[in-house]
Amino acid sequence: MPPVKQTTYPASSQWCVDVIATLPQLEALRAPWTTLWQRCPEATPFQAPAWILPWARHYAANRCGAVIAGSKESLAAIVPFFTWRGSLLLAGTGPSDYGDGLFAPEAREHAETILAAVCEEAIKRDCTEIDLQQLCAQSPLLNAPAPERWASEIQEGVVCPVAPLCGEDGLDALSSRWRKNLKRARRQLEKEAAFDLVLTRSREAGDTARVLERLHARRWEEKGEPGVLADELMRGFLRSALPELSASGLLRTHRLAAQGNTMAVVLALQDRNRAYYYLSGFDPAWAEWSPGLVTVAAAMTHAAREGACEFHFLRGREAYKYHLGAQDRATWRRVLKRVPG
Repeated sequence: MPPVKQTTYPASSQWCVDVIATLPQLEALRAPWTTLWQRCPEATPFQAPAWILPWARHYAANRCGAVIAGSKESLAAIVPFFTWRGSLLLAGTGPSDYGDGLFAPEAREHAETILAAVCEEAIKRDCTEIDLQQLCAQSPLLNAPAPERWASEIQEGVVCPVAPLCGEDGLDALSSRWRKNLKRARRQLEKEAAFDLVLTRSREAGDTARVLERLHARRWEEKGEPGVLADELMRGFLRSALPELSASGLLRTHRLAAQGNTMAVVLALQDRNRAYYYLSGFDPAWAEWSPGLVTVAAAMTHAAREGACEFHFLRGREAYKYHLGAQDRATWRRVLKRVPG
């Protein structure tokens, strides 16, 4: 593990817990951080440095850091964080649908010491609250005992529906009505226009971001709402993150095109045996032909053929997710507050 001249919290003769205080120091940890992420089977792309570092540059360049742990030989745990209005939160909070630190198997028994170090950093940064959002049930940050003089409250977080990918095309979990809708939409597209479904290549990541912004905006303008990409920070973050996610092998973007124009685009992430449907947009002029459904289904099929067995629809209980076979999966939020005195 690279040497860090910051506060050191003793853990054992073989272990130390340190603090990274600046974004440049976080950037310097990219290689061992990536290795650690690859070692954690439960980790999602939202804990990968290819996601967190672009997020930090755009959202918290001067307010981020991390508690890290391990031996001299390797990084075994990292909890990236940032501060906001008296609270300390996990880096990535907001755009990330799953939140957590990274804990190698041998680091999980040190979760109490690592959480204590996070609490100590909160005190040093004048934070009276630690807000850990979108944790999975097995997260060490959820289950580690709270330090003295910290009160802990755990509540249910935002549900993230997940669909199994099964069958030859990965779509066996779809409701019978929506399988019929999908077949009908494909037939209509074949009749009305020569359409093509393509998986975007790495070198096209920048262009994909611009197309996604345009189509996402058009979709939400039809509803009279701004949409998440109306936010300048979010647009900048995605433009920066997509090339890094692509270089890391995590990015999957699917385009539905006809007559030389893109009708729909789906941005997904994939790693191990899981795919994550993050964002999409489609041209409302083609709404009659269900371009969104056709493209999401194509993304599900491609994920299954790459070996994924789960398709995560992420936050929100929109009805279409359940028609596509999803079932609710809980996440958890833990809030720790300093006890006065």
